[in-house]
Amino acid sequence: MLRLQMTDGHISCTAVEFSYMSKISLNTPPGTKVKLSGIVDIKNGFLLLNDSNTTVLGGEVEHLIEKWELQRSLSKHNRSNIGTEGGPPPFVPFGQKCISHVQVDSRELDRRKTLQVTMPVKPTNDNDEFEKQRTAAIAEVAKSKETKTFGGGGGGARSNLNMSAAGNRNREILQKE
Repeated sequence: MLRLQMTDGHISCTAVEFSYMSKISLNTPPGTKVKLSGIVDIKNGFLLLNDSNTTVLGGEVEHLIEKWELQRSLSKHNRSNIGTEGGPPPFVPFGQKCISHVQVDSRELDRRKTLQVTMPVKPTNDNDEFEKQRTAAIAEVAKSKETKTFGGGGGGARSNLNMSAAGNRNREILQKE
């Protein structure tokens, strides 16, 4: 089913290939002259075209054809990375399962010991001096052992909680009286 944008130079309208038309396809260049004859049905603002009410006359509009051919040549390069790493996955119609090209050997995965931590090999070069400075800085900070409080002090927050608890007790006493 094709959708066509048609104009007579003054008015533009949209047409739909209602039944197969042998003379119009995706390879029909823009600017091709079409003659509408007889009664053409209109549904929801679309002209419904078929072979009986449409005649292709031909003709060319050069600047439209140049742009169209450029777009067609560039479309071959568009989305060239489909299915490759970093690109979108290939389209799979609904109801069909995705076929994976990469087969994973589950026995090899079972043999792997993923929970064991392997120690990375550290290169011994200029990093020795850095490590000495780092450990010295950590030791200096550990000596000072200054306790830090976060949130504005611990004692005041507890006293607020106690006050609210006492306030609830007072309410209970007032309600009993």
